Amino acid sequence: MKKKLFTILECCVLTSVMAFGAAGCDGNNGNNGNSSGSGKVLAEIRALSNAEKLMIDADIGGRNAALDFNALKGDIESAQLVFKAKENISSFDFVMGDAVHTDGKTKLSADMFEVFAEKYLETEIPSSDSALVGSYPDPLVPIAGYKSRRENRVSKGENQGLWVNLNVPKDALAGSYTGEAVLTLNDQKIKIPVNVKIYNAAMPEEIHSRSLFYLDDSMFVKYEGGSEEIRKKYYDFFVKYRANLAILPGYPLTRTDVTKYIEDYAVYAQNPMVSAIALPYTATIVDGVSGIVDKSYCVEVLTAIAKKNVELRKAGNESVDLFKKAVYYLGTLIDEPVPAAYPRVKQCDLLIHQAKLEVAALNILAEYPDLQESVKKVNHIVTTKINEALYGTDTEGGIQTWCPLFDYFSSGENRKTALERLNSTDRQGGEDVWWYGCVGPRPPYPNYHIDSNVMQSRIIGWMQYDYQIHGNLYYRVNLWNKWINGQYVDTDIWKDPRSWESVNGDGRLIYPGSRYGVRGPISSIRMENIREGNEDYELLWLCEQGINEINAQKGTNFVAADVLSKWYDYLYTDVFVNENVTGKEFAEKRVELLELIELIYNDADEAVKALGKLN
Repeated sequence: MKKKLFTILECCVLTSVMAFGAAGCDGNNGNNGNSSGSGKVLAEIRALSNAEKLMIDADIGGRNAALDFNALKGDIESAQLVFKAKENISSFDFVMGDAVHTDGKTKLSADMFEVFAEKYLETEIPSSDSALVGSYPDPLVPIAGYKSRRENRVSKGENQGLWVNLNVPKDALAGSYTGEAVLTLNDQKIKIPVNVKIYNAAMPEEIHSRSLFYLDDSMFVKYEGGSEEIRKKYYDFFVKYRANLAILPGYPLTRTDVTKYIEDYAVYAQNPMVSAIALPYTATIVDGVSGIVDKSYCVEVLTAIAKKNVELRKAGNESVDLFKKAVYYLGTLIDEPVPAAYPRVKQCDLLIHQAKLEVAALNILAEYPDLQESVKKVNHIVTTKINEALYGTDTEGGIQTWCPLFDYFSSGENRKTALERLNSTDRQGGEDVWWYGCVGPRPPYPNYHIDSNVMQSRIIGWMQYDYQIHGNLYYRVNLWNKWINGQYVDTDIWKDPRSWESVNGDGRLIYPGSRYGVRGPISSIRMENIREGNEDYELLWLCEQGINEINAQKGTNFVAADVLSKWYDYLYTDVFVNENVTGKEFAEKRVELLELIELIYNDADEAVKALGKLN
């Protein structure tokens, strides 16, 4: 039951019920007329966009809707169906069929669609003053696993959500597809229309937004056993979702066998879908001060990368750059430093910088000036606000990659400062800017809380591109216990969403698959929106690249940032999501972007006309 008002999510829910439910409605009072079995109407049904969620007792409007997918080639696109039981439902199922192109021959086969049941978790405390207390959908359990545990039952008056991912082939034929899915409630089968639009452009195979998402190894071993196979499944899951796990599967963040490590590192670093890899490090004592990064081990790791890179180039891979993915994040040594720790921060940064210079000066790199420059640019990320006390030099150390919390960028002055640091010439390797969330910030800022408006996790990719923030750091994805009263305690994560004091779901973006027979992680609605947001980032990148190509081809001078600001200004202000934008309206604005991208890459003359109207 709801115990307090929740302005953002409730507004989204109520508005989207009115706006979105009309699609596909045929006036049959919750049943689309294409059913078999009992003639009694068992549920109200409607579709949702992938950028919203309904609590278990929310009004859904009682109208039908088709599942609509709008995607690029090589994209993963999601849609939702939600039904409210009018009586107890003892079993439900949902099966996707093929979707057929308008040419009558080409198909998106049913196995390209993945179906998940949305599992509800009940909150007892709100994550923010604006949050409702009640049951939220979050874990996305493969429908087969849900059925095997006989959880596919719904009590009268409750909602049940179904989430569907469409994995669009890279070589898919552009155009419109239609098909059907079948929702089974007890013995009643209800046909649900499926509409797919694939735009004539391809999702980039290379990731252009960087990320480090940390997997807690102790929790992983406790719940999943920690086998090499399962570790790789988890890593590959995040690669597919364009949100890389920080550490290579099977290796610690601290000192490891470099000879073995470098062989695996070289494989992952050449994968275009891997954007960043946190290099192992270890600590030492310098001048009686503990917790200082061991420079000699940094040199050992970076030297091994250099040697492997030269080996690959001599073998014929003339463009490979293994330093491009490498980053340092000394989370166990200088995370969120207070002023008293600033001297240690500078000392660690100076030692890393010196290690990079030593490796750049190696004889084996003398013939590769691009690699010499690349090793100097290896990020050293520190989670802190940008402040003059940590402005650095190559002789004193400081901050090479700034990583403030999301809310830091709510200030226009702070965003200006971040751009100044991006353009700073104080350091040989330059400076960079990332951002992160960790328990906070709370709404209305971006966050990953279960009881927040899901747009607050989805829109991060848009803001990140807009504000030229090059990476996203996240402290944990599998907090499968919880932090409370100053300690970690065991909990039942399938019933208790509280992960950190008074926060629901933070640090817990995925769930252990073993409970449902899954050889890998179980996703969440928030994780899916992180993926969608990362894909949206690529849409923005595609649009900018295409605009630049149009300018070169046609002699025009369109400014991508000005064009894209029409979307930015509609969706958010500073880092605050426009809470008046419904999930349906967001989906429509995204379609407008897809249409522009298709035009840019297929009809330059028409693209010039369209850009002229937007510029």
